[in-house]
Amino acid sequence: MGFTAEDVYKEAPKLYDNGFDIMFVRLIKEISIGIHTLNLSYRKDLREIFRELSIVTQKYFDFCTEYLIERGIIQKSPFVNLIKSVEFVKDASYLGVLN
Repeated sequence: MGFTAEDVYKEAPKLYDNGFDIMFVRLIKEISIGIHTLNLSYRKDLREIFRELSIVTQKYFDFCTEYLIERGIIQKSPFVNLIKSVEFVKDASYLGVLN
């Protein structure tokens, strides 16, 4: 009989947040980068196949990463501003009112 309209609940909440699928593809591409790198061969045709696979894999890894960063799903690496001057404590007033 297959699926009918009674089998589908259109008001059901989403199973996954937006970006889950792209995060999953990015993870698979990250694993693929390592696997393609390990495939070394003396045969020229196999080396060329894995070289092309590495290029395609890196391309899609970069695409997924940029997509996720642009939408704020993942964060760029932390950045710390270096201080330009030093100030020393002269009294306890920085603790607030001590009365």
